[in-house]
Amino acid sequence: MNWVRTTPRRVWIICALFALLQPLTHALVIYCAPDDVIPTGLHKPDSAIFVHTMRMFETGFYSPYVTCRSELGDHSWRLFTTPFFLLYGIAGALGSLADIGAFTMLGLANGFCAACYLLAVYHFMRTILPKHADRAFVLFTFSGGLGGVTYAACAVFGVADTPAFSQWFYRFAIYDLVEGTNLAPYLLMPRLYYTLPLALGFAGLTSLLVSWRIQCPVHLAYSQALLFVCVLLNARLGPPLGGIALLYLAHERSFAWRRLAHAALPIALGVACASGIMRLNPSFVANVHSVVRQQMWFTSFVSAGFPLLMFACPLIVRDARALTGALRAVTFGGLGFLGVFTALFFFYQFYYGTVLTGADHAASVSVSDIALTGVALGLVWSALGPRAHGRPEHGWLIAWAVLFTAVAVSAFGQGWFLRFSPQRLMVFLGVPLSLLAAEAIRCVETVRPRLATACVAFVIGIGVPAIAVSSLVFQGPLGMRPGLASDIGMHTAYLREEDAECLAELGPGVVAAPWPYNDILSTRDGVRVLGGYGAADLSGEDAGELAAQVAEFFTPGTNAVKRGEFLERWCVNHVYLPSDAKARDILEVELDRLQAIHRIYSIDGAVLYAVN
Repeated sequence: MNWVRTTPRRVWIICALFALLQPLTHALVIYCAPDDVIPTGLHKPDSAIFVHTMRMFETGFYSPYVTCRSELGDHSWRLFTTPFFLLYGIAGALGSLADIGAFTMLGLANGFCAACYLLAVYHFMRTILPKHADRAFVLFTFSGGLGGVTYAACAVFGVADTPAFSQWFYRFAIYDLVEGTNLAPYLLMPRLYYTLPLALGFAGLTSLLVSWRIQCPVHLAYSQALLFVCVLLNARLGPPLGGIALLYLAHERSFAWRRLAHAALPIALGVACASGIMRLNPSFVANVHSVVRQQMWFTSFVSAGFPLLMFACPLIVRDARALTGALRAVTFGGLGFLGVFTALFFFYQFYYGTVLTGADHAASVSVSDIALTGVALGLVWSALGPRAHGRPEHGWLIAWAVLFTAVAVSAFGQGWFLRFSPQRLMVFLGVPLSLLAAEAIRCVETVRPRLATACVAFVIGIGVPAIAVSSLVFQGPLGMRPGLASDIGMHTAYLREEDAECLAELGPGVVAAPWPYNDILSTRDGVRVLGGYGAADLSGEDAGELAAQVAEFFTPGTNAVKRGEFLERWCVNHVYLPSDAKARDILEVELDRLQAIHRIYSIDGAVLYAVN
C-alpha cells in the first residue's frame, strides 16, 4: 500500500471531487427536474442496459428486450455474458443489500470507479515522468474543450435556444459536453465499464514498467493479473494497452521478445477469454460490429482538445526530429498521414460547403484512403530528413499521441475500418497530451514563470466551464428541455407530463414505440419492448434490423399491410405514439385507420393503442 502513502493530498482531493460528480448529477436529475417533465429513472441512453444488468441476479437474468421469436426465453444468463455486466451486477447486489435504488447506486458506483481511474492515471504519470506528474494530472483532470465557454457565451446572448443553434453547436457538444468515450475524463465517468477496466489497465502498466526496472517477479505477476482482468472486462482496451507497452520498450531500447511477452500474453489471454464468453450471447458480437461504427470526428476532437493541443503540438513538431529508430518511423508516418488527411479533409469541407455544419464522418470516409499516401511520405522524411541531437525522455509519448490520433480519425477501406470503432482510442489520448503539454509549459517556466502559471490557469479556466455545463446542462436538469441543443444524449432521462399520463394506462405485454420510449418503457414491470439501445446487448436479435423495422412502422406512408405483418411477427400488444414523434399528426391519422389496432387513451398528442 505504498502508493496510498505517497499520493499527495491534493491528488486525493481532486479524486474525491470528481468522485462526487456522478452521484450529484444523478441526484440533480431526480430531485431537481423541471416542472414540466417527469424523471424516468434513467440517465444516458445506455442507462437502461445498466439498470437491467444491475438487477440481473435479483430478476433471474430477465431481459425485457427479448422477443417472442427468441429461443432463449426472457430469462437467460446467456444474454448477460458480456464480462463487464458483472461489474453492474455486483453494484446492483450491493445496492440491494444497502436498500439503495438502482439509479442512485449507479451514480455512486460511477463515482467510485472514476476516482480509481484518476488515481491509476496519476501513478502511471508519476512512474513514466515524475517531474511532470503533478502538473500533468491537473491538466488531465481539468482539461475541457471550447464547448463549455462557447455554450455559456451563447446562453448569455440568448442564442442557445434557437433552432439553428442545435445543428451548429453539435460538433462542439459531442466530444466536449456529451458523455462518452471522449478525451476528457469527466465525460468518461458515467461509464464504469470503461473507468474501472482503465484503472486496472493503467495500474497494470505501471506495475509492469516497475517490474522491468527493478527485475521483480512479484511486480510482474501482479501487473499481468491486472492486465488480464482489465482486458477480460473490456476487450477493446487490450490492443491499445499492448501498443503503449511496445512504444515504451522501443523508447527504452530494451526490446526483447521476453519483455514483449510479459505484456502480450495476459492481454491476448484476456481478449481470447472475453471473446469466447461474449459469443455465448447469440447476437452481441455481430451487433457490436454492425451498430458501433465510428471514427473520431476531426474538428470535434480539435475543439475538445484545443487547450492541450495548443501546447503539445509545438513540442511534438520541435522534438520529433530527435527521435530515432522505430519511434521516429512511427511518428513521422503518423504525421505524414495526419498532414495529408487534414489538407484533404478541409478541402472536402470547403468543396461541399459543410464547414459550419460539419460532415466529419463523410469527409473521413472519403479521404482516409488517399491520406495513406502520407504514411509513405512521412517514412521517406523520417529516413532522409534532418535530425536533432539529444534523446527526449518524452519521445515515446510523442509517438503515442501521433499514432493513436492518426488511427482514431481513420476510416480507410471506404469505411471498412470503422467496424473496429477507432474512435474509442480517444480515451487514451488525454494522458500523453497532458504530459506533453506539461513539458511544454515547463519549457515556458524556465524563461517566464508567471506565463507558465497563466498557461495552467488558462487550461483550467477553459475546463471548469466545460465540466459545469456538461454536468448541469448536458447531463443534468438544466438541459432537460426537448428540442434544445443540450438535449443531446438526455432523451431517456425524462418524459413530458402528457406522455407520462398516457403511459400510466399501459398494461403488461409487448409494446412497439420509437426510441427512446422503448428503453424508457423497458424498466416497467411486465412490459417488453422492441428495439432500443438495450436490444444490441439483451435481445438476442439483429439489433440493426429490428431498429429498422421499428423505424419503418413509425414512418409516415408505410403500407398498412406491412404494419400488420410487423405487429403479428413480433407479437405486439400495444403501440405507443409519443407526443414528440416526428410527423406525429400524419402518423396519428394513419394509425387510427389501421384496422389491427384501436385507440385506448390519448392526451395532448400522446396516443396509446391496443392490438386487436
